[in-house]
Amino acid sequence: MKRSPKSGDASQRAWAVVQEATGQSKPARPKDAAAVARGRAGGLARAERLTAERRREIAQEGVAARRRAVG
Repeated sequence: MKRSPKSGDASQRAWAVVQEATGQSKPARPKDAAAVARGRAGGLARAERLTAERRREIAQEGVAARRRAVG
């Protein structure tokens, strides 16, 4: 099941969930294959550029952000 929209108040999110559950939601637009390929290439180029130390820092920042979001 697709995730509910993050914008709007609780009643709007609830309505979106009902629409999705009953099959009345609008179909998602297909992704542009060229855009997906460019994004993947950019991600690979960035990964090749990063040092092991910087990757570790990024991972630690992600862990800290998840901990802040949870509690």
